[in-house]
Amino acid sequence: MLSRFIAQLLKFDDSVRTQFKYDAGNQEIGWKGLTADVLDTSFEEWLKVEKKFALDRYKEIINSPNASLIDYDSAGQGRTKWSFGAYQVSDLLLSVTDSYIKVQSFSQ
Repeated sequence: MLSRFIAQLLKFDDSVRTQFKYDAGNQEIGWKGLTADVLDTSFEEWLKVEKKFALDRYKEIINSPNASLIDYDSAGQGRTKWSFGAYQVSDLLLSVTDSYIKVQSFSQ
């Protein structure tokens, strides 16, 4: 629930910034968002939850029976084909990156 809450809060913060052009009166730095306040107190717990999810999902992908099988439909003729596991790990990395890209604080 914490993970989902932070993801929704990041979306909310981004909407407030983009749709309403809200900068909290500071045009140089901008608004840090509600997420920053929540993560100031809950960052370690959130990171632990996110890390566990990502590692569990990675292990699930790698240990699947078809992880090393080639996905012949993943690319056109004459192109390098991915294994099912490589494609899923790449997708996991992209989804994790997309989830965290909106975190405003460098320390987080």
